[in-house]
Amino acid sequence: MTFSSPPVTADLNDPLYYRTNFETVALWVRQHHSDLLLETERRLVDGLMTLSADARALLVRMVMRTGEYFRIEKLHYPELTTTLPDLVTELIETDWVTSTPDITVHELFRLFTLPELRLAMTSRIAGLGLKPSAPKAQLKAAMLEAYPDAAPLTH
Repeated sequence: MTFSSPPVTADLNDPLYYRTNFETVALWVRQHHSDLLLETERRLVDGLMTLSADARALLVRMVMRTGEYFRIEKLHYPELTTTLPDLVTELIETDWVTSTPDITVHELFRLFTLPELRLAMTSRIAGLGLKPSAPKAQLKAAMLEAYPDAAPLTH
């Protein structure tokens, strides 16, 4: 895609307008301001365009969301024709996302519901001297104190 005139925004009736607009900006910057980009940044833009169209769309959707970490089962984008697990696999294999990030307690409490956390952390909650029915704020404060650093989700 090259631009002989100023780029225009995508038609908002297109369900993938956000991907089109993102690609337009990325390619315009790559074409017109490549001299300002580091080599790694140029490769990043070039690599982005080698992803499948749906993988690019999912990546843009994730960039637009709040936070850096997402649960695949919480992502719902009916305009994508490829399954989310397949798209996530593509993004993992091309190093755009990781399936095993280190996350903080704060992120853990953002990603999971209180019942999910209580079930998954029963022994840790007991180890902190708390009851499983302790309020969310109390659980979070105790976990933040006990685990101040980011760690793999499996921990």
